[in-house]
Amino acid sequence: MIPENTTSTALEHYLACPSKWSSVGNYKGPLVLRRRVEPARVDSWFIPGTPDPWIVLMTGGKRTVEVRDGKRWRKAISGPGQVGVTSPSTTTEIRWRSESSAPVETIHLHIDSVFFRRVTAECGRGDPNAIEITNALSESDPLIERLLSTLVPQLRGPDPSGHMFADAAAEMIAIHLLQRYSTRSVIVRNAETISRKKLRQVEDFVDANLGENVTLDEMARVACMSVFHFARSFKQSTGETPHAFVRLRKLEHAKRMLAETDWDVRRVARAVGYTNASHFAAVFREKSGVTPAAYRQSIR
Repeated sequence: MIPENTTSTALEHYLACPSKWSSVGNYKGPLVLRRRVEPARVDSWFIPGTPDPWIVLMTGGKRTVEVRDGKRWRKAISGPGQVGVTSPSTTTEIRWRSESSAPVETIHLHIDSVFFRRVTAECGRGDPNAIEITNALSESDPLIERLLSTLVPQLRGPDPSGHMFADAAAEMIAIHLLQRYSTRSVIVRNAETISRKKLRQVEDFVDANLGENVTLDEMARVACMSVFHFARSFKQSTGETPHAFVRLRKLEHAKRMLAETDWDVRRVARAVGYTNASHFAAVFREKSGVTPAAYRQSIR
């Protein structure tokens, strides 16, 4: 028997087929992601509601999708880049059929309701419980397409800063939902600059923890700010996102170790938080234009 409501984590059991990949167990932040290949045809499927806003991005194939709305069915043609949004606690009856020979591929994202309400409150506009997310069947949304398409490889890959990217993306997605898919117009206050003293404290914290998976929440706590305001204010103050800043500091530290020690690349990678030396070498080459070994040779 299908319940009326469940959690975003447990929703996996009520989808039309198993997901190809899920962030559950790999990432402990405010998002749940799934990469899926859907059946070519589903005549009727009931999905329980969750407390969290739910986004589905089409990434491959083309389908006619219908969702029951009372006594009628809402219908749309959905292809790559099209987005569907389901409001919290909404039980869905859905059916679809593929309209092409390509597999129907999707990315599902759930954003934690407690986190979402906190972002709503920090926007500083009214009672967060009075703002509701509206349903959307098939919308063109380039921002959501770009973020979700980037999030999956960030969380699947071995880059230790991938989780920080996901945390920052969660803030952006929450704000975007409030601005485009909510029952009230939400105006986000402009970001403020962070004092030089606080920036130095954040920099010192990152430098002292380059071998760890530094989180956005930890950096915000050092600055004595909420994650919401810190992420936006940090970029306003430095011109870089926290995610990009941490990757740069790791790279700079790796260059010093390559120059000053005889450690092999694997050991240098571990010292800056990379468990996969090949991935570290690829990131190093992408940012520096040379491999770690070639860089060491060039300065000696």
